Amino acid sequence: MFNLTRHYSIASLVCIVIAAAVLGMVYRHLSVQSLMGMAEDRNAALTNVFGNALWPRFTPLLEAGSGGRSPDPSGPEVAALRREVVDLMRDSDVAKVKIYTLQGLTVFSTEAKQIGEDKSTNPGIHAAAKGLLASELTHRNQFSAFDGVIESRDVLSSYIPFIPPGSTRIEGVVEVYSDVTPFLTQVKQTQWRIVGTVAGVLTILYGLLFGIVRRADLIIREQGKELQRSLARIEEDNQLLDQRVVERTRALQEEIAERELAEEKLRLSAEVFDNTVEGIIITDVETNILAVNRAFTQVTGYREEEILGLTPQVLKSGRHEADFYAGMWKSLEESGKWIGEIWNKRKGGEIYPERLTIGVVRGQAGEVRHYVGVFSDISDIKRSQERLDFLAHHDLLTNLPNRLLFNDRLNQGIARARRNGRQLAVLFVDLDHFKNVNDTLGHDLGDELLKKVAGYLGDHVRKSDTLARIGGDEFILLLDDVEVPRYAGAVAEKILALLSRAITVSGYEIHVSASIGVSFFPGDGEDVTTLVKNADTAMYYAKTHGRNDYHFYAPEMSEYARERVRLEALLRRSIDRGELEVHYQPKVDLATGELAGVEALARWNSPELGKVSPKRFIPIAEDIGFISILGEWVLRTVCRQVVEWDSQGFRLPSVAVNLSVKQLERGDIVEVVSRVLAETGLSSSRLEMEVTESAIMKSDRTLSCLDGLRAMGIELSVDDFGTGYSSLSYLRRLPVQKIKIDRSFITGVSGEPSREAIVRAVISLAGALGLRAVAEGIETDAEARFLREEGCHHGQGHLFGRALPPDELLALWRDGGASPPKG
Repeated sequence: MFNLTRHYSIASLVCIVIAAAVLGMVYRHLSVQSLMGMAEDRNAALTNVFGNALWPRFTPLLEAGSGGRSPDPSGPEVAALRREVVDLMRDSDVAKVKIYTLQGLTVFSTEAKQIGEDKSTNPGIHAAAKGLLASELTHRNQFSAFDGVIESRDVLSSYIPFIPPGSTRIEGVVEVYSDVTPFLTQVKQTQWRIVGTVAGVLTILYGLLFGIVRRADLIIREQGKELQRSLARIEEDNQLLDQRVVERTRALQEEIAERELAEEKLRLSAEVFDNTVEGIIITDVETNILAVNRAFTQVTGYREEEILGLTPQVLKSGRHEADFYAGMWKSLEESGKWIGEIWNKRKGGEIYPERLTIGVVRGQAGEVRHYVGVFSDISDIKRSQERLDFLAHHDLLTNLPNRLLFNDRLNQGIARARRNGRQLAVLFVDLDHFKNVNDTLGHDLGDELLKKVAGYLGDHVRKSDTLARIGGDEFILLLDDVEVPRYAGAVAEKILALLSRAITVSGYEIHVSASIGVSFFPGDGEDVTTLVKNADTAMYYAKTHGRNDYHFYAPEMSEYARERVRLEALLRRSIDRGELEVHYQPKVDLATGELAGVEALARWNSPELGKVSPKRFIPIAEDIGFISILGEWVLRTVCRQVVEWDSQGFRLPSVAVNLSVKQLERGDIVEVVSRVLAETGLSSSRLEMEVTESAIMKSDRTLSCLDGLRAMGIELSVDDFGTGYSSLSYLRRLPVQKIKIDRSFITGVSGEPSREAIVRAVISLAGALGLRAVAEGIETDAEARFLREEGCHHGQGHLFGRALPPDELLALWRDGGASPPKG
């Protein structure tokens, strides 16, 4: 039973405790809030008094602090000012006073050692600088006050904006610390008195109500016991009545149950027969049809009245030979069943597949009485199997055969060619720079482009040939029965011509090209793996020798491909293994001979390959997408080196770093450069980035990247000027500051009129556009003299120094490295 007294006692005591605690906390919260309001007002008033009396003395300190200079804490002026502040606040509850600039620098504190501290992250100072008053109540175990260190105190600190008399502008922030310990102690004592009073009153009320509840609980318990006794008597009468009813109905139920069981069995058998999803057909021993179910009618189209009395031969499709049916009857005679797939014909003439099980029904003497066939229409399963087979052997994007089906057909082609003494060809087709399409236009447009390419190629190959897509942008073509290699070459040229046309995808005109490798059976291999591998090797050779071309396989290509793969693998690990370094080539002012800066050049010294030329590894880095990682590493290394040189007293005016067209195409170069400059602390004004003509003319996206770099304060230079195809009107719009004349025009310039004319024209062009001209590859005094006379600003080359490691360049500078001759 429900114990009213116990539950009342527990609930009442809990409510008393909660009510007392809540009232105490509410009182404390309101008291503290009131205290903080009064203390804030008092601190603000004291600040006005303090400012009116002494503010002129703090003005010099704030002005110096605004300039980033903090006062001397031990100076006589600060000591005298501290004494005056202490005397002014001595009879108040103020324990400490501090003054800050609006930037958070501590220019005065009654605790001298705190002068000069940077509190720029303090939110209270920021609030006061905006004209708001901010306060914070804290408990301090120890606190430095005017009269020394005090312990276990409650302190209210207020940040107060100070506006000097006669001014409307905030000049500084005053922080006033007030000792509110006595007030909080009084609040706490009052709080406990309130809690005790409330608890006492509620306890008296609890006692009165407890007596009433206790009396009510006893009355309820007595009434409950009486009710239980009445219910027990009623239950006993009900049990006797139930027993009599059960005995009378049991005999009748047994009789009805037996009859219903027999009827249910018959009804269940009929329902199962008629409603099962499998078709059922029952025949006599002569195979005459005796019964069929509803599913039979739905599958075959024959109604029950049409099929009764006929034999199952009416369903024969004609697809099976006599041996098939002979095997069926043999299985029925030997094992009493047959299970298999069979093609039958519907009433309308449609042939369909079904899964059929035939069983023999025998009598008590073992004789055959009936045959029962159960079947399912498996047309959907067959279609799914055909679809799965198609998906397993075809590329989902282009519907072309995939590698599995291609290898199977190539195996068959090899067998035919070997049997007939013929040859066949395998063409490995790889689209050039397809990754750029995905990166710039997105993978959806890239997929559409692949479908267009697959359609173009599929429309121009023979039906006897096999075109397959084996992954990414790679296609492979099997040419059966090739009489002469020239035919395979003609097909390759035809593919290159097809792909040279602009392909329109979603409104974009995309120009693609391909690299094709060709291998022949049996000359280049007699199995699938060798033929495909050698065609791939020939394609790789075409890709690394200019692209948009085809090559027949030759054995020496395998060695080249292996060496290229080895080089790529070693290059990817070169940064982690510390094999890369940066050398710096001096760049001088041709008029004064002084060092104007350096150009940073990457160098690779591989333990396996030795020193690898940048002309060899930079193109590979661009091909494999490693150039962005390499470029960011070079940039970070250069910026750190320049900052280190600054600390050693060697301050370079600028350092130039080369940008690859691949870095610009990624579109994130501005974020990369910004991140590296922030990490290293190098000023952007001392960084110069060199971009080739071909990279600048690549796209409007490149121009956007250059605008972003220039907006950061980075100088930009057009490298190898004169070797590309710059439009002068386009050049005028570029955010560049320098033009670098390619070394091919500088070599021998002083003795060849045509070179002189070209160089003179470039220098004049630079001057007309407001740009500085830089000459590369200066090796002789005569070349330097000519360039200086023509007004070229800067020069670099072996005449002034080769590219040096950082320590050698620093040593050369410390030795007072010679300036180039001016004569």
